[in-house]
Amino acid sequence: MQRTAVTKLQLALNRAPVTRQLFGLQARFKHHYVLNAVGMDRPGIISDISRLVTGANGNVGESRALKLGEHFAVMMLIDLNESNEGAVQEMFATLQDMNVSTFKTKDPAACESEQKVGYEGRFVLRGADNPGITHKATSLLAKHRFNIESLSTRDEEAPHGGTTLFHVDGIVNVLEPIPSGFDINAIRQELEELGESMNCDIVLTDIDDDELGYTVC
Repeated sequence: MQRTAVTKLQLALNRAPVTRQLFGLQARFKHHYVLNAVGMDRPGIISDISRLVTGANGNVGESRALKLGEHFAVMMLIDLNESNEGAVQEMFATLQDMNVSTFKTKDPAACESEQKVGYEGRFVLRGADNPGITHKATSLLAKHRFNIESLSTRDEEAPHGGTTLFHVDGIVNVLEPIPSGFDINAIRQELEELGESMNCDIVLTDIDDDELGYTVC
């Protein structure tokens, strides 16, 4: 079944017009997709996804994957010559016990506008789990124009046992131009006061200046 789906896509690719390099016959990838896949954790999920992409003469770009309870989730940027989203979705529908969705996106390397990071920091929250704790903390960050670049949350056992702690760890940034009135020390104070009201510690630490200045899309 998988071979049939890949073969159909390869036939479609062969019929599609392609741009060829002067000294080679390798087609340039023209269409970029975001792939989201979630399913019960099992060995070989990434291997199965990358095999389908490679079998369709595609390429896997940036990706993120993690285990969530008994499930495994992956998000990938992939490049294909296939412009028909239905054909791409059909190809990945052959994956065993996986819920897969794909949609087109622009070329990640061709940012229409580039913005520099004016401030970047690490955000860590650790303490008793309370209803709405993630929402309250991230809402405070959003109020001050912070973007969340990455974020992970998990439950962990307290050092002396008997209590479950909630842990949040993330990278946040503010793009240039920095908003007027931006005061990182005042923001840290707000986060500290919020943490005290929810019986947890919230810390925002600077990331070294030499790591700033990269561009984001």
